[in-house]
Amino acid sequence: MRDWLALHGMTAQGCARLLATEPPLPEPVAHSDTAAEWPDGPALWALVARALTHRLPELTPEIERTAGATVLNFAPDRARHPKPFALYITEKSLVYVSCPLSRSAADLAIAAHEFGHALQLHCIAGAALAPVLRETCAFLAEEMVPPGLADLSPGHAGAAADALAGHRARNLGAMRQRLQACLARPGAAYDYSWNYPPARILALLLLQEGTGAVRRAVFHGEKSLADLRRDLHA
Repeated sequence: MRDWLALHGMTAQGCARLLATEPPLPEPVAHSDTAAEWPDGPALWALVARALTHRLPELTPEIERTAGATVLNFAPDRARHPKPFALYITEKSLVYVSCPLSRSAADLAIAAHEFGHALQLHCIAGAALAPVLRETCAFLAEEMVPPGLADLSPGHAGAAADALAGHRARNLGAMRQRLQACLARPGAAYDYSWNYPPARILALLLLQEGTGAVRRAVFHGEKSLADLRRDLHA
């Protein structure tokens, strides 16, 4: 715990204050009367890109690059790579995403999350960033996709919002409680899930009006966690 706090420039008290924040939740997304079929991997990636371009116009060139220049694997060997991930391959200057799919509503939240990671990796060319900042970008992409689909693909929007709500509830519920308990134990062994509650809170705060320039700066690695918290009054 001590090292994780130092990496992010936080104290236990400061982290506790951030975790106590109750950010406003997005407006519900309407469900369409017509259920849509769930697209395959390439179509899903393109759909996420369209939704994000609609909601993050300040990052349009970067989103277009991420949509077209990312190496994608939607059918990885699940024995070796059961979970999705994104990484920057320095030797080839490219971004690789492994994203196993289930052809269900959950796929949109998963693909949006990995698109957010890939978008940031394209912006920063693999530079090191603190994990909470990485996950903030991924969660922001998740949060932007359902409302972006409301106009573009209403048959997908409501179900995608429902799937996202489950992810959000875990981050702000049990995961947040575990992290709050660990703050009292400076020697607690690191758990990557610690990054999720603060990142989800920051992503939700970045949905506010007037944060476009801050969002762009976060994706480009131009904000420390302390900078971002000051900007968002968190």
